[in-house]
Amino acid sequence: MPAKKLEGKILESIERIANIGHWRYDLVNDSLYWSEEVYRIHGLNFDDYTPNVDVAIDAYLPEDRDYVEKALQEAIEKREPFEFEKRIRRPDGEIRYVSSRGECEIDFDGSVISIFGTFQDLTELRMREELYELAAISSGAALWDWDIKSDRLNWAGNSAEILGYTNKKDLPRTTARFFSELVHPDDHEYLKNAFTRHFKTREPFSIDIRLSRTNKNYKWFSSRAQAHWDMDNQAIRMCGSLYDIDLLKQTQGKLERSNNDLSQFATIAAHDLKAPLRAISGFLEILQNRYKDKLDEKANEYINFSVNGAAQMGELIDDLLEYARLKSDEVEFTQTELNPLIQNVIDTIIFSQSDPDIAIEVADMPPILADANKVRRVFHNLIENALKYKSEHPPKITIKAEDQEDIWQFSVQDNGIGIDPSKQDDVFLMFKRLHTKDKYSGTGIGLAICKRIVELHGGDIWVESEPNKGSIFYFSIPKRV
Repeated sequence: MPAKKLEGKILESIERIANIGHWRYDLVNDSLYWSEEVYRIHGLNFDDYTPNVDVAIDAYLPEDRDYVEKALQEAIEKREPFEFEKRIRRPDGEIRYVSSRGECEIDFDGSVISIFGTFQDLTELRMREELYELAAISSGAALWDWDIKSDRLNWAGNSAEILGYTNKKDLPRTTARFFSELVHPDDHEYLKNAFTRHFKTREPFSIDIRLSRTNKNYKWFSSRAQAHWDMDNQAIRMCGSLYDIDLLKQTQGKLERSNNDLSQFATIAAHDLKAPLRAISGFLEILQNRYKDKLDEKANEYINFSVNGAAQMGELIDDLLEYARLKSDEVEFTQTELNPLIQNVIDTIIFSQSDPDIAIEVADMPPILADANKVRRVFHNLIENALKYKSEHPPKITIKAEDQEDIWQFSVQDNGIGIDPSKQDDVFLMFKRLHTKDKYSGTGIGLAICKRIVELHGGDIWVESEPNKGSIFYFSIPKRV
């Protein structure tokens, strides 16, 4: 195949792959040439149609024709390059988005002898953009796309309305403007650190920041985003969303204040209850010790009931106080060695037990990042429960830890009376007792305290059990705070 013909075939293939054709209008001879790809984009057959300028212009939608004619006329008059993006209608009625760009061919005497350019089908691209825009609008979020190398911000959807701007074109287009016009001054450093951390660790970008809508009227927004890296591991692009969470933040603030008020009320109420309770217990003990011989058997029995009731109420108040004081801002995360901690818990519990046949097996425990005192309470309550709800067999307890990627999963297994599967979720509820006080002592708050402590650490707690087959209490602690 001759070289020139081969070059023509290669050019046709390239144009077909890229959806780009080329054309040339000869002003001297008033003739128009289209490459095969231009025919294909117009939905016309090369053998059945000879193009001319008037018909080519008429292919554009009526509302676009004047713009196309003016653009070409100005290019010829000013001898300047041109570029436009408009719509054509094919013979079958299908509308296509096309882009054309080109320039003039100048003769040696300075006159324009032709105008030529490229012709590209952008329909699929524009359809995807329209779908993206519709999705952005329906999401209710301000969507942004940051070209990091050129520091260019693009916005989609109802971004202008959500951020309090009249027009999307008025939104900040650089990060400098974004920080100066939108971000609360107190959040500048926090946002910069979040970007740096994301680029370095590639962990999910997720933050809450305050943005100014109008007249420095700041509102809370939640931003989620993801960067894209090049072959050199340099972040080159980042796309994300901004959701208005101001109402959520206000509600959260009210709930926190309400929780603090309730916690303070519980603390004060429990503290004030303990004073008269101590007095009642003291006077009952005096009656019991000083007048025991002077009272009949029934009276002594009633006093014993009252003393036990006062003791149980004291335990209940202590547990209520402990639960009320469990707050997220009071969790002190430190590197905690579990082996000595659990052994200390076991020694304390065994010392108070009268059963010599108790067997507790503890696997090697990992060090964790946690509040040592609170985690101690979890193990204490779970081991104490295992001994309390023992079966007729000698108590056997097994404590293990399992490494599961981002968490440590701990288990406390016993051979006790077990729990009915239908009631396993109830054991973690406040004051929920599966047995009567006469049979098993306690306040019904112990496992609720365990659940609260584990959740404050960002973990979960659950139980697997069957009646008369023992129970396994599981709980997880994240490896990172």
